[in-house]
Amino acid sequence: MADFPVLAAFGAVCAAWVCVIAIAKPRLVLYLLFAIVPTQFLFVPVSGFFVSPADLLVLASILGLMIRLAAGRGPACRAVHEHRFLWLMLGAYVAGFAVLGLFSRTLVRVPLAIAVSVVAREQLRTRNHLRRAASAFVLAGVVDAAYGLYYVARGTPLHPTRFQGMETVNYTGMLIMTAAAIGLAQLAWVRRPWRLAGPGALAALAAATLSQMGFVAAIGAWLAVLRRVVTRTNKVLIAAAIVATLVAAVAVTPIRNRVLGRFANDVEGVDSRSSADIRWILLQLSWDAFSESPVFGIGYFGFAEYSNRDPEIRRSTAGAGYPTHNSFVEVLVEGGAIAFVLFVLHWCQFARLFPRAVRQAARQRDPALAGALVGFPLVMICALFANVLMVYSFWAVCGMALACLRLVQYEQRLAAGPEQSLSDAR
Repeated sequence: MADFPVLAAFGAVCAAWVCVIAIAKPRLVLYLLFAIVPTQFLFVPVSGFFVSPADLLVLASILGLMIRLAAGRGPACRAVHEHRFLWLMLGAYVAGFAVLGLFSRTLVRVPLAIAVSVVAREQLRTRNHLRRAASAFVLAGVVDAAYGLYYVARGTPLHPTRFQGMETVNYTGMLIMTAAAIGLAQLAWVRRPWRLAGPGALAALAAATLSQMGFVAAIGAWLAVLRRVVTRTNKVLIAAAIVATLVAAVAVTPIRNRVLGRFANDVEGVDSRSSADIRWILLQLSWDAFSESPVFGIGYFGFAEYSNRDPEIRRSTAGAGYPTHNSFVEVLVEGGAIAFVLFVLHWCQFARLFPRAVRQAARQRDPALAGALVGFPLVMICALFANVLMVYSFWAVCGMALACLRLVQYEQRLAAGPEQSLSDAR
């Protein structure tokens, strides 16, 4: 305890320097944030709150963003404006608090997470920026995987039957699978097959989490982006590697049993219920909750308590309950119809621009564009199976994709010439 003042002073000095760098070199701090994004879940208690290394970088980035907004910097203003529906969604949550007479300080973590997307959209302005940011995210996957492997090597794995990194197994699966997809997209046109081993190893570790949403999300990323950019030769190599891995998994009894166990009952801690059963029950409870308060919802962070209406959930979780396991349902139930519509409107700008950007990445054989885009469909599918509103890695990928979409849009308008620019203005 005698060393606490010294440690506190050292931490304050480090935080001050991070803030200075975030103001002077905001893009450098953003790259670092991308690289250590899994440390969001390594919490240190500070005066009643829990703060992580990633939180420190996010707070410093927000400080720099506020200064640039105060100075009227165009990129910062545009980035904040393009997230306007999310700010209005947060306003709907606050209005719900006032109407329902509730409050949850955890809501503050949602704008912190959204700020990661805002700063990414502001700072990633060229293809070289996108390439570096994507590479930093791949490094984040390596960091998370190395953390889990360290505990496996010690003989004390973080999960008894599934691979886990700094985060829970599902979030570890999402992050590492996204890093693998980005790495593969960056090497889509490579002519040296051995270079695909890196993304392959990450994908194997992501598969070792046995996260079902990770598998579904990987298929979505393949269909949306990777199948369009990976060369035919590399597709054959990838298919052969997948088949060999599946054969090995079936042949090795312990692995086969663990995989089959993911489809057995009692995997969620509730007697005689599988993961799919629990999700179906949560959807039914979500509809009941929405029916009770369709306009303002039941209040942010309120569904876990509401899920205790199911007696087995209350008993098996010791009253902790379950979240919705779906981010869109989470917003609908806890924020109400107004918040849900605003949330969906934010993603409409992606849907309009994404197909054109993927076609351009494939046509130009550009790894920077492909790497920046491939993670978006993957994390959006994960959002249908997990609660990601507070997860920095989710918003980092979305912000990087939005920056890429706007860059492609800008380049296409320049290529179209002044007549097209005038037409767009009209």
